[in-house]
Amino acid sequence: MSALGENAAKLDPFQSKILRKLDDLQASLDHGFWDSVVKESFNTILLCLECLVMDHAGPKILEQLRRESKIYLEPLINTLRDKGIEISSQNEIEKLRYFRNKIEHEHEEAEKRDAEWAYEITKSFVSQYYPEIISALKERKMGRKISRISKEEKVTGVKVADEVWIACALLHKENLDKEDFSVGEILEKIRQENIFGKVRPGIYVHLNLHCVANKAPNPAKYR
Repeated sequence: MSALGENAAKLDPFQSKILRKLDDLQASLDHGFWDSVVKESFNTILLCLECLVMDHAGPKILEQLRRESKIYLEPLINTLRDKGIEISSQNEIEKLRYFRNKIEHEHEEAEKRDAEWAYEITKSFVSQYYPEIISALKERKMGRKISRISKEEKVTGVKVADEVWIACALLHKENLDKEDFSVGEILEKIRQENIFGKVRPGIYVHLNLHCVANKAPNPAKYR
């Protein structure tokens, strides 16, 4: 499968656009662009509503709404309601729109918690109607995490699994009377030796899964 991931490859172009929007929202959240997160969260929900209209009422209905300049919240929700689809989170979306407008037109400034609230509303909404998009988003995050760990290993030349084995070997050398060690003891040894310069995110999963001899490979086989 390509770098896009299995779930992302199954999305249509409109769903892929929602995925990119969510990706951008997470990046803005990570970088502290609170106002942008709030505004783009609402825009992402509108885009999701457009997709729902296309899927349930057809592209021609959406084209008609666009010609009539009705690509905004109420007409989209009403169109879906006519097709028997109720938007249960409408109240929350309207709150988000209200806050977005205050930022856009009244120079209100969002805080971190406001941005997190907006992002969670958006993710929850997308998840309700297009769970495959959220699966693709998680897949992307995991891919980036693996890529980051791989880059770190290239810089130091020390893989996460190797660091675990080094810590275990040192513990055995220093404690000849002990046959095994707890996860906590190995983790503390890794901290003490500080081979990489910090405790990498992948350490814990290797201690609990990848480097455990009596557990099935999932997927790494560092045994």
